[in-house]
Amino acid sequence: FGSDDIPLNDEGQPDQAKVDWAINAALGTADAYLLAVGLSAYDAKVQASIKLRILDLARYELNPEHVTELIKERKADATKFFVDVGAGRAKLFAETGESSKNGGFRNVQIVRC
Repeated sequence: FGSDDIPLNDEGQPDQAKVDWAINAALGTADAYLLAVGLSAYDAKVQASIKLRILDLARYELNPEHVTELIKERKADATKFFVDVGAGRAKLFAETGESSKNGGFRNVQIVRC
């Protein structure tokens, strides 16, 4: 997230309550799809596999009236991923050690500098 993505509260500070709400809303959305395959977005092992997609959903929810095309695309991609997991067309690396059947990434760590 960039500083422009996070709404400010009345004191001009980042609005942590809105950020928490957006993340919880994103977790709930993901969980609805993951439950179909016996997984939970609230499980720490599962969260490790879906963190970036959860953040893409949350970023959109923080300010849906003022999003860029990139934010819209990332939300759509994240939603499609969760739909595919729920339908069994994609798998999480989480507990099985398997990756998405459409992806070739294994043990990738993304570090933001």
